[in-house]
Amino acid sequence: MAKISNTTAYPNVTPTANDFVILTDVSDSDATKTCTVNEFQGFFGTKTLVKTLTTAELLNSFTTPIILIAAQGANKIIVPYGTIVYKTTFNTQAFNFTDATLEYDSVTLNTVGTTILNAGSTYTGLSNVSPGAGSVVGNNNLLFKASTGNPTQGDGTLTINFQYRIVEI
Repeated sequence: MAKISNTTAYPNVTPTANDFVILTDVSDSDATKTCTVNEFQGFFGTKTLVKTLTTAELLNSFTTPIILIAAQGANKIIVPYGTIVYKTTFNTQAFNFTDATLEYDSVTLNTVGTTILNAGSTYTGLSNVSPGAGSVVGNNNLLFKASTGNPTQGDGTLTINFQYRIVEI
């Protein structure tokens, strides 16, 4: 068996969330086991969300806000941080959002502008998470929500990608 440093036998790759990591489980007689990169990252307190919203979800996102991350239980808060990447995939008609938000416990964490939401072509935009004003309580969903009403036109998708952590209060 080759040494792990042998990059001919074991070539370097850029990992994705579903790739596997090999580890030694000291609680199980040093048995060799695997976990995903996302699980390994979560062990260190960060997780990555990549979620694609459908046309139907987007057209109804004021009436029925979309749960991006489900509530994590009593005394736990979902905290997105860093940069959020939004990718709009345009089909035949642009959406007509006024704007939309990422919300946690009715506190706006990020406003998604119309440049991203209503792009008349495939568009990728970056946005920084800003801390919301006001207090929050645990055990709430993190939502994507149209701000003032459902858009009345558009078809395509919106992919949202960001890192977050679960904080116990």
